[in-house]
Amino acid sequence: MDPEGDRPGVPFGTALRFASLTLLAVAATLLIFDGYAHAWTTATPFDDARCQVRSGFYLTQDAGESTQDSYRECMAAFLGNRLWWLAAGPALLLVVALLFHAVQRAWTRYRRNPAAVPEGPAEPPAGLALDSATRAVFRAFVVAVLVPFAIVVLGTAAGRPQNDQDVAVGTWMYGGGRDRVTAVVRASEQVFTGVRAADPAAIAAGCEALGPVLREPFPAPPDPKIATSWAEALRALENGTRSCLVVFRDNGPDDGSMTSEFLKGLDQLEVTRTELAEAQERAVS
Repeated sequence: MDPEGDRPGVPFGTALRFASLTLLAVAATLLIFDGYAHAWTTATPFDDARCQVRSGFYLTQDAGESTQDSYRECMAAFLGNRLWWLAAGPALLLVVALLFHAVQRAWTRYRRNPAAVPEGPAEPPAGLALDSATRAVFRAFVVAVLVPFAIVVLGTAAGRPQNDQDVAVGTWMYGGGRDRVTAVVRASEQVFTGVRAADPAAIAAGCEALGPVLREPFPAPPDPKIATSWAEALRALENGTRSCLVVFRDNGPDDGSMTSEFLKGLDQLEVTRTELAEAQERAVS
C-alpha cells in the first residue's frame, strides 16, 4: 500500500520497466524517422545542404518562419510525402509490442511450476524481496550516468553556438560553398597565367571571364568573420578586374590599382580558405 493506505502501491521495478519501455519507444521512433524518412532518391547526396544554404536556414541555428518555409519548399522536391513513414514507425512499434506481449505470456506460463510445493513458511514475492536492490541499482545508474550526462549537456550549452556555427559553415561548404570558392580561385588563376606569359590578350580574356564568376549570386558563409573576409576578397578582385579591363582590353592608363587590388583580394581569399578549413576541423572535433 502507498503511504496514505488507500490504494495499492506500484512496485518500483514496474515503474523502472515502464520508464525504460517509454524511452525505448521514443528512441526507436526517432531512429526510424531519422534513418528512413529521408530515404528518397535525390539528385546528389548534398541536396539537404544545398537547400539549407540557398534558403539561409541552417538546422543548427535559429531562423525566422519565412526562412524555414523556404527550406521546406526546397526540400519538398526531394522528400516526398512523409505520411507513410510517420505511420510506419508507430505501426512497427505496435507489432514489436505485440510480439513482446505474446512472448512474455508464453514465458510466464513456462516459468510457472505446476508441481506441488512442500508446505513451509511463506516467503515474500521475489519482486518485493529485490525491491531494495532494484532501487539501489537505479540510484547508481542515475548518479553514474544521468547526472554526468546532464552536467555535460548543460555545461556545453554556453559553447554550443560556436560549435553550431562551425557545423553551419561545414554545411555551407558541402552545399555549394566549396564549389563557389574553387570557381573563384580557378578564375583568378587564369588571369595570372596570362600575366606570367606576358600576354595582354590572355590577361584581358582572363579578367573578362573572372568578372561574371565574382558576381555570381551565392549566399555568404554563415559566420560573420568568414563572411567579412569573403566579401572583402570578392570586392578587391572585382576592383582589380575593372582595372585590368581598362588597361589590357581598352588600352587605358595603368595606375597600379590592378596589381594592388588583386594582391589584396588573393590575400583575403587565402584568409577565407584558412578560416573555412579551421571551422570544419572544429566542427568535426
